[in-house]
Amino acid sequence: MGKFPDEVVESALERAGGRCQCERTNSDCLRKHNYFRCSENGFTVNNRGTKWETHHKTSQDAGGDDTLSNCEILCLECHTATRTYGR
Repeated sequence: MGKFPDEVVESALERAGGRCQCERTNSDCLRKHNYFRCSENGFTVNNRGTKWETHHKTSQDAGGDDTLSNCEILCLECHTATRTYGR
């Protein structure tokens, strides 16, 4: 399974403004977000893997690549709620 290059991760984190980018509408995320954007924030390069992870918007199984346009920053709770987590 591919991994985003460090420069893509840093750019994605900067674009996200240190916040979770989840805007999903599945029941787990809607319950957590209370119908608003996830409020988790304070993400830095140094707390990766303990507070947040990168996620492929289009999964690699579906042809998604390791580029900035396919990368989003998600808190751990939102990442585990995705359909493709761990694949």
